[in-house]
Amino acid sequence: MRIVCADSLTLGKEAFATIGEVTLLPEADIDRAAVAGADALIVRSKTKLNRDLLEGSGIRFVATATAGTDHVDTAWLAGAGIAFYAAAGCNAPSVGQYLSAALLHLAEKYDMDLVGKTLGIVGHGQVGRQVEAKAQALGMQVLLNDPPRFDETGDERYLHLKELVPACDFLTLHVPLTDAGPHPTRAMVSEEYLRLLKPGSFLVNTCRGEVVPPHGIAHTLRDGVLQGAVLDVWDPEPQVPSFLLDLVDVGTAHIAGHSFEGKFNGTRMCYEAACTFFGLAACLDAGPLAPVACAEPLTLSPGPAALAEAVRASYDILQDDHLLRESMATDEAERVRGFKKLRTDYRLRREFPAWTVQLNGTDPVLSDTLRSLGFQVP
Repeated sequence: MRIVCADSLTLGKEAFATIGEVTLLPEADIDRAAVAGADALIVRSKTKLNRDLLEGSGIRFVATATAGTDHVDTAWLAGAGIAFYAAAGCNAPSVGQYLSAALLHLAEKYDMDLVGKTLGIVGHGQVGRQVEAKAQALGMQVLLNDPPRFDETGDERYLHLKELVPACDFLTLHVPLTDAGPHPTRAMVSEEYLRLLKPGSFLVNTCRGEVVPPHGIAHTLRDGVLQGAVLDVWDPEPQVPSFLLDLVDVGTAHIAGHSFEGKFNGTRMCYEAACTFFGLAACLDAGPLAPVACAEPLTLSPGPAALAEAVRASYDILQDDHLLRESMATDEAERVRGFKKLRTDYRLRREFPAWTVQLNGTDPVLSDTLRSLGFQVP
């Protein structure tokens, strides 16, 4: 069996070589000729999975090692009889780590306590549930909005945006970008909704930039309705609007889900789906291949700053903010190249469970919080 695999997949060759002959290619080189004689194609978000690429090929199975499917023509694939798999939820814990870092940074910067603050979560899928767990570990109250889930379940926890937004101290977005159906998400959080926030609230967006109009964010930041914002995604992208980057507390290059685990989970999930489709045994042992987060335990003294220190050691969100701002040259083409390079060459980042925290002293509350976030605490 021949498998074409994007070279952007973490451990893609190591995984798929256990079930077939792997051709590893940059996504820019995955074209009709490259896939013509293949049985399976595994990519990330830069490759459009559609008729233009796949019509007339021998491909029977395609997968994207990403949660998003904006680049996939699922209707055409179904009509062509090509099986499709997306690694939904693969990067959910990674986004949870990013949100934890963002919230703790804002708390430090604005000298506030997160305990008792209200976080509104728009989108309660796998990512939203991870964010909910992390927020509760930090002592926050959580409100939820998810119209499709409300339609499906009737669960009264899912509030309308008009109810949720005015009650929030922080608003965070975790929805796919959709234009069709009863609940399209493009521009769903309009400036009108942002103006329902309490003065001095905060916005975090890690899903898609098009979900919130950029000028709406800018206007409410300038007016003081929003006290601050953390943006990992942009509209347009990768042409980051400089007027908006200049206003936000933290701006990053669409890397919230780019932990080692988040990217490898995508590869692993696609690999297991391919094994199931082709009736093969999954025999990948990734344990020896995973990089070490930190050879020695992270040693901290209990105190008010210890939690933020532990999270910052695992993931310093300001490093990514600095890299994005540094890469934004005045020439637009350079800005685009810089943004893409930050994503392609993203540094190694391990999630909370890969880190062991050793406390110099006893603090049961801190220990419980660290464990709830996912750290290993002896």
